[in-house]
Amino acid sequence: MKNNAVTLDNSAQFDNRIHTFVNGISSHGIEIGYSEEEIVGMLDYVARYDELEGKQKVERADLKAVYAVIKEREGKTREHVYRCRHLVRGESVMVDDESKKYLAERFLLDKKVLKRRAELIAMAENMVEAYDGLSAEKPDILLPSVPFESLRTAIESLKTALIPASRERAEKKAIIVARRALRAEGNRILRSVYLRAVSFWGIDDSRLLKLGMLPKSMVWTSKKKKVEEE
Repeated sequence: MKNNAVTLDNSAQFDNRIHTFVNGISSHGIEIGYSEEEIVGMLDYVARYDELEGKQKVERADLKAVYAVIKEREGKTREHVYRCRHLVRGESVMVDDESKKYLAERFLLDKKVLKRRAELIAMAENMVEAYDGLSAEKPDILLPSVPFESLRTAIESLKTALIPASRERAEKKAIIVARRALRAEGNRILRSVYLRAVSFWGIDDSRLLKLGMLPKSMVWTSKKKKVEEE
């Protein structure tokens, strides 16, 4: 800690400050005029803070696992799209110009395989749809089914993996909102306790350290930095 500007703390700094505070308020709360009920309320806040921090860690791990699966299945889908394109291109070499044009347009052979997931899925689904319609539209062109069935399976596998991602993102957002509100509450508690403490002890008492705050003489300032550099 460099100062008592709680609202400027990053997450790690606030976490350190609030866990120092929890011991200090237990030891000195009565001393600075808080009732046991008020102290219990502050301790309850820290318990709620820790619980939410735990949930956020679990959520991060869950989301990371979900995206690892999505990445793997997206890669498989992309691979199968290329395999099917190779197959169709190989067939187009052997057919007449009209059929060649048909294959290029129907299977989007002149378009790049795009990086965005949604566009990849759309292209992959178009290829499967084109294959399914081939027997009716161009019965003279025969393509092996295995690459397209593999692509169909890969698409469904990827889309299945995306379902929990939506849920995890919603849960992540809810935790962020709750954490923001809880952080604001913690800022108010720490500021109020600090002002209460200095009214009893003064602004340069070492006991402030036990509440997660700094005595005035320990507060970092640009002037102190200049002296240290000299």
